[in-house]
Amino acid sequence: MKLLAALRVLVMDEEELAMLVDPTTHPVSTGSEQRVADTLACLVGGLLEGLPEPAGDDDDGAEVSREVRLARRYSASQRKLLQGVLVAAASLHTRAGMTATLD
Repeated sequence: MKLLAALRVLVMDEEELAMLVDPTTHPVSTGSEQRVADTLACLVGGLLEGLPEPAGDDDDGAEVSREVRLARRYSASQRKLLQGVLVAAASLHTRAGMTATLD
């Protein structure tokens, strides 16, 4: 929630800043909210690109150490978390667009 609030303020123009109420609960405009979703998706996409590709549990049948297994598990959980954020950002973008068409 704090990240969304910070991004909302970050993407605001002068007019939107003048209308600011509470960035944690009140998006200023649909365009601003769509920019928030796009910024979030861009940031998370960059993080996903930096993660190593998932590897199988047994690289060519070789025994892997406990540390390698834990690192792979951690990387896989980070990938899953970031992919969930991408889905949420896409949903936020869609909701903001739907709100704009209802106005």
